[in-house]
Amino acid sequence: SPTTAYPGELVEVTVVVSNDAGAPDDAQCVSVDVSGLLTILNDTSPPLPSAVVTAGTYDSGTNIWSITSLAPGASESIVLSLAVDTQLAGDLSITASVSSGNSDSDPSNNSASGTLTVPSTFSFPPGGQALAAVFTELSTGLERMVVGQYGGSPGINGAVLCRIPDPDGVVFTVSGMPTAYRVCSEGLPSITGAGGDPVYQPLYPNDLWLDETGTTAGRLYMATWGSAGLYYSDDDGESWSAFEPDLSDGFGGGAGWVNVYAITEDAADGILYISANNGQVFRSLNNGGRWQRVSPLPEGAADTPWTLLAHPTTSGTVFAGTHGKGVYVSTNFGISWEVLAGNTVAGGGTLLSHRAGHIFDIELIESGAEDYLFIATSRGVWRMDYAGTQEWVELDTDQSSLTPTGVAPEIRSIELGDIDNDGTDELYAVAWGFGVLRHLDYLAGAPSAGDLEPFALRGAQVTLFAVSGTGTFVVATEGGSLMEATLETIPAHGPTGTGLDEWQTEVPEGYHLDQNYPNPFNPSTSIRFGVPESARVRISVSDALGRIVSTLADGTYPAGSHEVHFDASRLPSGTYFYTLEAPGFRLTRVLSLVK
Repeated sequence: SPTTAYPGELVEVTVVVSNDAGAPDDAQCVSVDVSGLLTILNDTSPPLPSAVVTAGTYDSGTNIWSITSLAPGASESIVLSLAVDTQLAGDLSITASVSSGNSDSDPSNNSASGTLTVPSTFSFPPGGQALAAVFTELSTGLERMVVGQYGGSPGINGAVLCRIPDPDGVVFTVSGMPTAYRVCSEGLPSITGAGGDPVYQPLYPNDLWLDETGTTAGRLYMATWGSAGLYYSDDDGESWSAFEPDLSDGFGGGAGWVNVYAITEDAADGILYISANNGQVFRSLNNGGRWQRVSPLPEGAADTPWTLLAHPTTSGTVFAGTHGKGVYVSTNFGISWEVLAGNTVAGGGTLLSHRAGHIFDIELIESGAEDYLFIATSRGVWRMDYAGTQEWVELDTDQSSLTPTGVAPEIRSIELGDIDNDGTDELYAVAWGFGVLRHLDYLAGAPSAGDLEPFALRGAQVTLFAVSGTGTFVVATEGGSLMEATLETIPAHGPTGTGLDEWQTEVPEGYHLDQNYPNPFNPSTSIRFGVPESARVRISVSDALGRIVSTLADGTYPAGSHEVHFDASRLPSGTYFYTLEAPGFRLTRVLSLVK
């Protein structure tokens, strides 16, 4: 049990040996040989659990289970915890056999066989939009990556995929195992086709989060845009259950449609917090069994928290990042909120005046007596000593030099991880349109120019960057590619690098207008477009009645790739159309505003 498992996963096999009730005497020196199980399974212990027997002893070296004697009509059993150690797919046979010191008038029943089904796996689907990922440890000790993708992929009914673990040479010893995935979407909503089979999962995963130390340690949470809004898995992503909190309450939700943007847990007391619907913050005191709406951020929907972070050790302190209003903090379990330190920037001004008021991600690191907050913003990465001066400083004093346009990049997320395996995490920042950046000494004193350096996929629109506990990192791009690498396999850094590190500066061969990201969105989104030669370009947004509601670009642009931003905070939810007009060219695409 189970009879179906994928490579690297754990199965429990129970072998029962019996002495016939009509046997004339006890069976002596009974030996059960389970080596026939180990043609495709692995029993290495540790890390796998030891075999459990009801009588006798098991020798893992010889794979023999020995019982001194077995009375007529008696039965004993052994339970083996085994890892699937093959990349073969199909119905695979496993066997065990028994012998004893007695003569046996009927040896035909001295062996038994069973079938283990190993389903087929697949490469990451072309065109799949990976939006969130998390790493979890399986019961085999192997590391699994769980990936949330937008609506699944053509031919694959799964908004959540699990990556087959890499062989570790101990319990999973297959050589030449390709990177492979499987569907992990049991329990998630599906849309069925004409034949009644599920063909599509209407989910937009906003966040995947693993509770590592809280009251539900080991549980995976997934926040989604739509459907139930919040799901959890207690089996490493195999299956999912909906919390289905009643969050409608007249605030833009409704039965079967809840938008949850972010989730965090107060590890000190186990309280869960989520940001949902239009600017509402909810909390649960019983691991998600029941939710209560606490105070929203000031000004309601205009300050929808797109990211939440509970302080890891200070009970009741929660930070919220908004789109356009900077960072808020609550020190009383979400009952009331205020702007964190007035969004004050060291040297003068505020995050808003420095055009860094859009907050996409928040991280906090405790270092000695200091608590350092890091934020990913619409204008670079910023740091605050929360236990000290409570002023924001740019993590690199010359972030504008990181882009060819001379404008500090928009940072969509921050990730901490030890890719170089030196025992200390580095800081990685996903810069929309400019790949992944890296900072090696982010807790040092005053920041200086050049502290942030290009790391990978320079010039790309990266939608996901995740680092495993073994130093492997995963990068996904808007174009639908998902790549894995280590520091040893990533190409050399430098503007002449290739592969992951190529700086994409090619002039487009023709006009192009990309799909906005994110989509659906609330309240702002980005739109990239390309111009083959210097020309006058106009980009406008219109509603369903054809009325222009915003003009995003209207002027002469040089040859190359460009990006504009659309802030729809004053518009109602609905479908809108954006159009690029240039000499001899016109293209319209659709975007969805969901509040």
